[in-house]
Amino acid sequence: MRFFTMRQQRDDVRRLLSRYGNRDFLRLVRFGPRTESRGVFCRPVWIIPLDNGRPEFGAMFPALTKDMHPEWLCIVHHSPIESSPVWVAIDHEDQVQIVNCRVAHSTSLGLGFVLIGLHATEVIDPGPLAIHEFRREAADRVADQVETASGCR
Repeated sequence: MRFFTMRQQRDDVRRLLSRYGNRDFLRLVRFGPRTESRGVFCRPVWIIPLDNGRPEFGAMFPALTKDMHPEWLCIVHHSPIESSPVWVAIDHEDQVQIVNCRVAHSTSLGLGFVLIGLHATEVIDPGPLAIHEFRREAADRVADQVETASGCR
């Protein structure tokens, strides 16, 4: 039975990440089918560390995806991720999709940036209370960033 559960989780992740990839690639493709198995997927996401399997929304931070495959994501951040697994929250069109990921590698890009490979293991449905807490924390963080940036000219 465990095999079927793992297979279902893997298929759910593949469907979700392929859907996002296909949306982005659709704008780029003029003629013919998409042939790449991975590609540029530049989108801001939230990384949510886990503590004993529970999300730590107070410790979440934004990152930028670099590319994507149906089974993994690469993100760019200013420091490596120390804990594994983590949740990756993709907030798109008023819908939050959360993917449980295992940190596969952290590679320095120079100038203080790190490329982090994340192996996606399953799509998470944390429930409405967790989504509400995520949205509240994300809104607070974005408001802080806007306030900080508004002082720049």
